[in-house]
Amino acid sequence: RKETIIKRRRKTSEKAFYAAKPRMLRNGIPFPIVNAFEAQVLGVELPSLTDEESRRFARMNWRSLCDAWHLARIDHLLNEEKAYPTTSRILPTKLGNLIRATEDRLQNTGGDLEGFALRRHAMVSRRVQIQHDQFRNRLGMYCYLVFVSASLLILTPIILLGSGIDVATVAIISGSFATFSAASYLAALASASGYCVILKQMDEAPRTLHGS
Repeated sequence: RKETIIKRRRKTSEKAFYAAKPRMLRNGIPFPIVNAFEAQVLGVELPSLTDEESRRFARMNWRSLCDAWHLARIDHLLNEEKAYPTTSRILPTKLGNLIRATEDRLQNTGGDLEGFALRRHAMVSRRVQIQHDQFRNRLGMYCYLVFVSASLLILTPIILLGSGIDVATVAIISGSFATFSAASYLAALASASGYCVILKQMDEAPRTLHGS
């Protein structure tokens, strides 16, 4: 899934660049700089530039000349890509990958990831503390509901099929538990997204306090 997202993001970036390339040339951007942008998008070695071209290239961004709808698609795929950790750290579920990707990018864990939130809790505002507790509790609750509803989904046909209850009724009950399990998992993902945002704010808290 991660590799697919990366491929789609690269293709979308190439499409956006080639749509903007004529605009770059019409705006007077030198060919060597445009070629350097193209190499950057394709992920190949940059062509040689003069010192002045290199300075100008460093100050510019090809995205500024792209259409907004292309950039929106690229940014969407970038956000999806960031929801995954490095390939060697991939987990089986989207929920696990989202949390692990966030944890792996924290800069101030001090080698103790498990105690990170406890240590940083007092460094953030009261509003962030409340949000942390809310998202954490919701995440735990929805994960618990996923397992409960999945267990009921499995047990329902085992218990009811031999009790004389109509098969259609058993199927409806099982389908209800399946739907509830899926809804709980989506809610867990939403809660995990909010929880990860709070973890990032906790990670930045020392810098914020130092800057103030």
